[in-house]
Amino acid sequence: MSCIIPTKALNLLSKLITDPEAPIKLAIEENQALFSVGDGSDSSGEAAVLSTNLVEGAFPPFEDVIPKDQDKKVTFDAGQLNSAIRRAALLTNEESKGVRMSFADKKLTLTSRAPEMGEAEIEVDLDKYDGDPLEIGFNPGFITDALKVVDGQEVIVELKAPNKPGVLRIGNDFTYVIMPVNLQ
Repeated sequence: MSCIIPTKALNLLSKLITDPEAPIKLAIEENQALFSVGDGSDSSGEAAVLSTNLVEGAFPPFEDVIPKDQDKKVTFDAGQLNSAIRRAALLTNEESKGVRMSFADKKLTLTSRAPEMGEAEIEVDLDKYDGDPLEIGFNPGFITDALKVVDGQEVIVELKAPNKPGVLRIGNDFTYVIMPVNLQ
C-alpha cells in the first residue's frame, strides 16, 4: 500500500519519538493514518498516539523533473561547500540574491555583490571537476538548506548549462534539484 502523509504530521511524529529504540506501530485506514509511539513502558505508562488525515490523490512522478543529461560533475566535501556558500551569501540582498559559481581549472570561484555593501569572491580548490568551464547562479539559501542535512559527507554536484537545473547528490539516498537564478 502507498499513501501520502502530510509533512506536518511527520514533523509531529519525529517530536514524539524520544527513544530511538521505541516501537512505532502504523495503521492505515481509508483516509487516515494512526501512529502509536512506544509500548507504554515509560514513565507515562501509555503509548503516544497520533492520527492524521492522508493527502488525497497520487504523488506526482517526481523522477520526471530530475535532469538526466548532466555533463559536468564536481565533487565536494559538504562542509567545505557549505562554508563557501554561506560566506558568499553574506553579500547578497533582495535585488542580488544569487551567488555566481564559476567552475574552471580545478577551481570554483564564488562571487556575490550587494551594491550598498560590496562584493565577495571566494575560491575553493576542486579535487575533481569533469566538464567544460561553466558559470551559473544559484540562490545560496537553497543550497545551504540541502547541505544542512548532509554535513561532513561527499556531495556530487551535476550541471548542464547556466539556464538548466543543477542536481546535488549524496550517494544513492539523497537527490536535490536546484533551479538556477539569472545573474546580470
